[in-house]
Amino acid sequence: MKNIIKGLLTASCALLLVFPGGGCKKLAGLDLQENEDHPTHTIDPRINKTAWQLIKDRSSGNPDSIFSRMYQGIIYSGIDTNEYTQPGRTFILLNNGAVDSVITGKVSVACYFGHYLVNGLPGTKWQDYSPAQVKTWLQYLILTKNYNYNFGSSINAPDLVVLNATNVSAPNLMPPGSDTLNPQSTLLIELTDDRTSSVILNSFAGSAYPTTMRTAGYVLTNGSAHVAQNVVYYQQK
Repeated sequence: MKNIIKGLLTASCALLLVFPGGGCKKLAGLDLQENEDHPTHTIDPRINKTAWQLIKDRSSGNPDSIFSRMYQGIIYSGIDTNEYTQPGRTFILLNNGAVDSVITGKVSVACYFGHYLVNGLPGTKWQDYSPAQVKTWLQYLILTKNYNYNFGSSINAPDLVVLNATNVSAPNLMPPGSDTLNPQSTLLIELTDDRTSSVILNSFAGSAYPTTMRTAGYVLTNGSAHVAQNVVYYQQK
């Protein structure tokens, strides 16, 4: 007991030396950290570009080429690029990994080339597929309404459809009947019901492949854009 009391007294003395009178500015000869105000702010999601300008800019290598595979697919497919400048739309953009991704030496089934096989094997280039197939799939990724987060009245577009944790069936440009597994050209969009509130596509009971967006919430001059890093398709298990 004597040793315990002695130890407590020693610790108390040490604390008094470190914080004499509660006004000490130093600890072991070093200045103590002072409180500073750190105002918080939300990053402005507006990028002041159309979807087409964004795709082209970020396929050029300046500042990066993250959409270069998508750009190549657009050009190869023959889709009218004016579709990417039309107002009031939502564009699901594909980063390079969503088109072609190799994991541990194998093409991932989570990318377009790995999911849509050619003679039982993954594709290696857009030319392995017909332009019509590529065009149809790109049409599926252009939604004819503007779906995005509620950023507030100073940012929200007048035609904004605010996303929440309830699935919305989003009309898109893929002609019905183009996909035998998805004859109604259904694409569902919602926010995940968690603290991240990520944009997720085709998440429903029995979905074979829900796709969570890598980044989301771009506000374009002609709508909104969300970026996928995996292939997007609608299919029941």
